[in-house]
Order: sequence, then structure tokens, then C-alpha cells
Amino acid sequence: MKLQWRGEEFRDHLWRCATYTTIRHFERSMDEFKDFSAEAHEWLSKIPPVHWARSHFSGRAHSDCLLNNLCEVFNSKLEHGRDKPTITCLDYIRVYLMKRHCIVQKEIDKCKSTLTTTANTYSINNKKRISPI
Repeated sequence: MKLQWRGEEFRDHLWRCATYTTIRHFERSMDEFKDFSAEAHEWLSKIPPVHWARSHFSGRAHSDCLLNNLCEVFNSKLEHGRDKPTITCLDYIRVYLMKRHCIVQKEIDKCKSTLTTTANTYSINNKKRISPI
């Protein structure tokens, strides 16, 4: 869209449509966008809102691991190795990851079933929620 329709007004209309959290507000914003530029609205309407509008996102995380948090933790662990030469820093990362892997493996070894305790709890809760009885 940036290549075909330039200017702050187009950008502002697009961001308003993309950031509203309810479908009603999204539709109202899309109508305003249509009044502003029918051609740009038609182009944008061809893209399913599930891919770009917050109002159509499920709100459910698709993983228990949030990437941003994972990156922040990893960066904080790298802080002590960052001032070292490249090979030493890579070795520091390797040792950290090996220790982390051992800690996780110990937790897995404690499990009595094929699933971890947390995964088992999620599974049981989902079964209860899904089953009609």
C-alpha cells in the first residue's frame, strides 16, 4: 500500500483500521476509509483482515513461548559474554544453552507420562471444554 498510496492521510486511515480491537469499530473505520479513497479501500478489502487487523485476531497465543520475552531473556544472559571476543562469546552461549538444556531435561525426566505436567493440565482442560458431557 505504501508504494501505491503515499501520504500521512492514507497511513493514518490504514493504522486506524488495523489497530481497532472490535469488529464494529473496524467496519466503521473501513467505511471512513472508503469515503476517503474508494480505490485504496477496494485494494485493502482484497486482503483478509485476519492477516492485518487486530479486531480479527483470535487473541489466543499460538504458543506458550512469547518470542519477545524469549529474546529478552536470551539477551540478558548474553550480557556477561558480550564484551568477550567472538569465539569466547560463542563458547559462553554454548555453555549456557547446554546448562539450560540439562535443566529442562531434568524437569522432563520428573514427568510420569509422555506429557509434562503443564501440557497435561492444558490437555485435560481442553478435553473438559470440548466434551459435551
